Parts: sequence; C-alpha cells; structure tokens
Amino acid sequence: MHLEIPLLRQKWLQDVWVGRLNNLAMFDRLKEDMLWDFGVDIVPKYIGDHMVLLLGLTEEKARQMMEEDNERKSSVFYSLERWNQKVRVGYRLT
Repeated sequence: MHLEIPLLRQKWLQDVWVGRLNNLAMFDRLKEDMLWDFGVDIVPKYIGDHMVLLLGLTEEKARQMMEEDNERKSSVFYSLERWNQKVRVGYRLT
C-alpha cells in the first residue's frame, strides 16, 4: 500500500524524535519516567521494532536527554534522532 500525504499534514512530524529502546519492556514506563526526569509531557508512540516516536520533545530536551544518558551509561535509548522519511521498521508487536 502506498499513501501520499500532503506536505501540510506532515508538519507535526517536524518536531518528532525517534528513540531506539535498549529494552522493549521499558516502553510501558517510558511516559512516566520522562515526566519525572524532565518535567515535560512527552508522548511516546510505539512504531515497531524497538522504535518509539517521541511527540512533544524539543531539541533542547533531546540534547539534555542524550547528555544525561551518556553520563549515566544506563540509557533507555541507544539512539535518539529527529524523525525523517528514511526511518523504517522491520516488524511490529501486537
């Protein structure tokens, strides 16, 4: 199936980040942990594999998350990047 979405409808994707989870089981606690650690309401959406869309994450907060994860060395994510059209998932859990 191929969907064509007008560019105006893709605007919400400009401020979305993709996190790749170290442990998929952590997804259930992700929203509460982010609220507790960063004081912002970031909405995680599972998109497949070990990837999560992070809605409401600003560039400043993303940078802060990466710095703190590097210091702790026990990160929830093993990578964090802005969403782009090349992000693809291989499978989804149901």
